[in-house]
Amino acid sequence: WHASQRIRELPDGEIELTLRLANFTEVERWLLSWGAHVRVLAPAALRDSLRRAAEQLAANHRDWCA
Repeated sequence: WHASQRIRELPDGEIELTLRLANFTEVERWLLSWGAHVRVLAPAALRDSLRRAAEQLAANHRDWCA
C-alpha cells in the first residue's frame, strides 16, 4: 500500500503497521474507515487527531441516538 510500510503480525492475530509519512491527511481518513477496529499507538498527534474526529462524529449523532 505504501512504499515505507512495515507490517508485523502479532500473536493475537492483530497486525502492527508502521509508516513514514510527511503528513497524516490520507492515512487519517484511511484509519477512520476502519472504525473501532483500529488503534493508533503513535505518534500522539495522529492519535489525538483521530480521537477528536471520533468525538465530533459522536457529537454529530448524539441527538439521533438518544
